[in-house]
Amino acid sequence: MIRAFQPADLNSVCALWLAANLQAHSFIPSEYWKANQALVRKLLPQAEAYVYEKGGEILGFAGLDGEYIERPRPADEPAYAAPHPGAPHEAVCRAGR
Repeated sequence: MIRAFQPADLNSVCALWLAANLQAHSFIPSEYWKANQALVRKLLPQAEAYVYEKGGEILGFAGLDGEYIERPRPADEPAYAAPHPGAPHEAVCRAGR
């Protein structure tokens, strides 16, 4: 089920965010992403975000910026894909388990 992000989702979503960025940006020191976790925890509850939940477990999330989906992060599909045809230079990373 896809539903709106709730404050109780913060730990799960932040864990997915970190795993996705570590996988997608292995050329950036992991300390950078870990250092930004506090900022993400602060800003995420203010964003328009949605989670994909199945069996009580959050398996992915995405934020919205107007009509544009910002960096969807499914938890179970390690891959890279272009987010939309208008931005081929950007990649959407999907956190693996």
